[in-house]
Amino acid sequence: MMILQRCAVTVLMHAIAVCAVFAQAGWEFQNPLPHANSYNDMFILDKNTAVSVGTYGSICKTTDGGLTWQVKSSYISSHLRSVWFISADTGFAVGSNGVSVGTLDGGETWRTYSGVNATTWNSIYFCDRVYGWIFGSGGAVKHSVDGGKTWVSQKTGVTNDLLSGVFVDKNNGFVVGGNGIVLKTTNGGNTWTTIMSGGSLIKHSICFSGTKHGWIVGSDWNLYRTSDGGSTWTTLVQPFSETITSVVFLDTLTGFACGGEGRVYRTTNGGTSWDTMQTGSPYKLNTIRMYGDKSGWAVGEGGTIRRTLDNGTTWTDQVKGTRTIIKSVSMLNAAFGIAVGEADSVFKTMNGGKTWEPRPIPPTLGLLDVKVISRTTAIACGYFGALMKTMDGGDTWTLIPSGTEEHLYSVSFVDSLYGWIAGDHATCLKTIDGGAHWASLAGLLAYDYYSCEFLTRDLGWLAGSSALYGGVFITKDGGKTWEGQYAPTTQPFRSISFADKDNGWVVGINGIIFNTTNGGETWVRQNIGPSSFYWDVKAISPSTCWVLGLGGTSIITTDTGRTWKPRPVPTSNDIYSLAYLDENNYWLVGDHGMILHSANGGSTPVAITGPPSVPRQALLAQNYPNPFNPTTRIRYELPEAGRVRMIIYNILGKEQLSLVDEHKPAGVYEVDFQGHDLPSGLYFYQLRTDRLTQTRKMLLLR
Repeated sequence: MMILQRCAVTVLMHAIAVCAVFAQAGWEFQNPLPHANSYNDMFILDKNTAVSVGTYGSICKTTDGGLTWQVKSSYISSHLRSVWFISADTGFAVGSNGVSVGTLDGGETWRTYSGVNATTWNSIYFCDRVYGWIFGSGGAVKHSVDGGKTWVSQKTGVTNDLLSGVFVDKNNGFVVGGNGIVLKTTNGGNTWTTIMSGGSLIKHSICFSGTKHGWIVGSDWNLYRTSDGGSTWTTLVQPFSETITSVVFLDTLTGFACGGEGRVYRTTNGGTSWDTMQTGSPYKLNTIRMYGDKSGWAVGEGGTIRRTLDNGTTWTDQVKGTRTIIKSVSMLNAAFGIAVGEADSVFKTMNGGKTWEPRPIPPTLGLLDVKVISRTTAIACGYFGALMKTMDGGDTWTLIPSGTEEHLYSVSFVDSLYGWIAGDHATCLKTIDGGAHWASLAGLLAYDYYSCEFLTRDLGWLAGSSALYGGVFITKDGGKTWEGQYAPTTQPFRSISFADKDNGWVVGINGIIFNTTNGGETWVRQNIGPSSFYWDVKAISPSTCWVLGLGGTSIITTDTGRTWKPRPVPTSNDIYSLAYLDENNYWLVGDHGMILHSANGGSTPVAITGPPSVPRQALLAQNYPNPFNPTTRIRYELPEAGRVRMIIYNILGKEQLSLVDEHKPAGVYEVDFQGHDLPSGLYFYQLRTDRLTQTRKMLLLR
């Protein structure tokens, strides 16, 4: 028997055995499984059957209690934020860009539904098989009285983003959202009354057990509860130590909550006190759902799935594969390759990525690049001068003296003997014996070099940070001498790639892309509008270049940069590296252990109707570094133009200063916050636009 829990949840967006095939044709997740995209919501059909939805149209289903998860195609790329089933067969999911999809076979197949507009829908709730509501941005609400076949708008009288709604029957319901808003209706949503509002923080989730007892949680760490059907609410001040994203109660006493630090909280006294349950997840949890037999799931960012069978006391990770950041991948052919990353991670595949086998390596503080030279030999480099080599196909690795403690970012080989490595503080190493010995090259300016590209034993380039030369240097004698090539920017470059001796590309932070058609004698900037942080570039041919980076950024040109098109990939994770064999066969790696593969060219590029880098959704990213002293950087993304405010608050909610207060076009932005005049402590930074309010916390430590 299916339990319809009176609970709804919200998500603050920014923002998956066998490989998981996704909506963008031809892409499959090879690690982790079922995928590395974030889950935003889940619905439990019975103790073994559940459906979870998330970013990039992700839909996954289990019928065996989560031992295995099957990826279901939604045929969309929009983010799904909420899911609800009115029966074992019939369900709906809603999300960004007004998307609505439905299933009539228990989540096996899905199709898109019309009748909802282009707003962002954050929550869907049915009180029975007939009456349902969806809640969205800008105070939007729609109501169905026929089991979701048709939807009619309802006026709320507010413009706050509505993030989580619940109805105890067809007449009495509540919805919570931005700026602390709580609305109540007693007539099925025909009219709404504001019963709480104000403040800069957000109420994320509301839950009821029966018709009288309800709870609200949010970013202020407080718990609000009612025992009289919502007529009055009492506040329990900060029983939590973090933003709480989801709350669910099985009865009037037993409840659960989860939040941004990967923890689950449990109460057995109606919320008066809470015990912290460690899930083992380092990632934010967006939703917790519980079933009546003491089982449940918590899902969240980076493809996180945690399962409990003992009422939340212990949690099991149901994701298969590594979750560490993968920084680089190198494929010798369609079968054999090696990937490396942080936390002493090396993985090899001998079957094109159907399986990635972890291999033991000597202790390091993380690897940043790898180059497979032959079926037996590969070289990897990383932080603090880490340099290692394998001579048995990646099974065992040996540390090689690098002669430096500088970070080593990039390795390039032109044959089995000659190779180079680029690193911090004028570091460039060279080998002429296949990596057994390395010599430091002299004559470079004291800048950081993040990428190297060699075409022959003599001809090569370095790219990095240099206010004098724009960060590009060329050698024509194997590194004995270097010449600066002027590229008109002071921004550091992160990656360089040449198709031949004349045609090359270099990319970096703040959306900089330069190309050359004369071997770097002149570099021309590509004006493609506001953009993201680019991590990698691949010159596929003299006219074709593929650029990858922050938040799943993927753009391509096939006409030497005259026009750019998005090359959609089914992820919003940072993409750090591309292994490209041919136009149909390539691998991408990035955050959360992500390894994506396409064997048929992936998605067909589509024409850009606006700037190619316009974000798909609004996002307020976590500041970096955090904790900080005294400077940190905050990134935010705007899918549309409008007035933008960025405000800093202290722990008491008092405004400290305004970082941004102006009209901004759509795009990706970064702003630096200087905490010189503020004491140590917890602060909140809030992004406000015409349609959205998002808040995050940061810690200043002096």
